[in-house]
Amino acid sequence: MKKIILLLAVIAIVSCKSEPKDYVTLSGKLKTPGVEKLTVQGRDFTKEIFVNADGTFSDTLKVTNGVHAISNGDDRITLFLKNGYDLNLEFKGERLDAGVSYKGEGAETNNFMENKRGFYMSDNANPKSYFTLDKAAFDAKLAAAKLELQGYKDKAKNLDSLIVAMDARNDEMFFGYIESNYESMHETLTRLAKGKASPVFVNYENFKGGKTSLADLKGKYVYMDIWATWCAPCKAEIPFLKAL
Repeated sequence: MKKIILLLAVIAIVSCKSEPKDYVTLSGKLKTPGVEKLTVQGRDFTKEIFVNADGTFSDTLKVTNGVHAISNGDDRITLFLKNGYDLNLEFKGERLDAGVSYKGEGAETNNFMENKRGFYMSDNANPKSYFTLDKAAFDAKLAAAKLELQGYKDKAKNLDSLIVAMDARNDEMFFGYIESNYESMHETLTRLAKGKASPVFVNYENFKGGKTSLADLKGKYVYMDIWATWCAPCKAEIPFLKAL
């Protein structure tokens, strides 16, 4: 009898054990006033999440694991959603793309993605900021950028394998472009940098229909007016240019 009771107790415990969730729970609070709904989009997936008057929202979504977007009009962020995640989003400003921090199940992967987004939105991801440097400064900036990104990886020990693969490709493409194009782009950008001698030109047609060479301008004041054909205020300045 005792064995039967024990067996029934074990069965009851097992049956009460919670099954893995096959959906994502998203919650958070917007700092943007007047928003009534957010749109979540992924591969073959779209759902609207309704926002309460106080800016809070909460909903469940059954998704295909992968990168999704949450948007409010043209304001959007990307995040990684996987069934079983329970994510709380804390926005840093009135715009979604001002930044977000994540808490809960799935936070590690998404905070990693947010750190990477911050890097690629910064000057560190502007190729020109590398190409204008001399070789020593270029090498130092490149090493610092790689160290920063490695630091984000070191903090995120349990990244989803999909993000690991995607992230490796992105970094490889970015740094590959920077390193393979440094010499040619550095020469191009520094040759025309402020304070450098102008490239020589000979017998270019001038506004009177004659010919002008760089040597003709040596020792003279040169007035340069650069304008667009569609710019009415620019055209309005032409009489003053002629008077000059």
